[in-house]
Amino acid sequence: MLADPVRAALDLAEFIGALQSVDATGGPGPEQSNAFRGVPMGDPRDSIAVEARVRPKIEVLKGTGLVDTDAVTEVWKAALAAPAWQKPPVWIHGDLDAGNLLARDGRLSADGGTSRFERSRELGDDFGTLAGSLPVPTTCSSGRTRHG
Repeated sequence: MLADPVRAALDLAEFIGALQSVDATGGPGPEQSNAFRGVPMGDPRDSIAVEARVRPKIEVLKGTGLVDTDAVTEVWKAALAAPAWQKPPVWIHGDLDAGNLLARDGRLSADGGTSRFERSRELGDDFGTLAGSLPVPTTCSSGRTRHG
């Protein structure tokens, strides 16, 4: 269990920043083998972030009280409307899920899902905005976080 969800969010942001500071030249790009993770928002390839997959998931959450679906929808619309990434590719974590985060002494200590790193030209600057709008600390403090 994480002692301080705000600290966990800051630690997670630091991890993402460190990951993106590593040179991604020559790394794998979005392709079938990595479920097209890292494709530009709105890309028609069948990625986990394609409109046909995201909208139904938001709909399922409506009325559950787990998340403000209106806010999530607005973040999704803003992500789709964001300008294309114009900088060099950055590394992204292809499966940044609470189940892949390790905690020790009440703090995030490591990422256990490091086999799915991909380059992205899209999520670099915008990922922080998206992640800040999602309930990562709540998810992480739900007991699903692995302790190392």
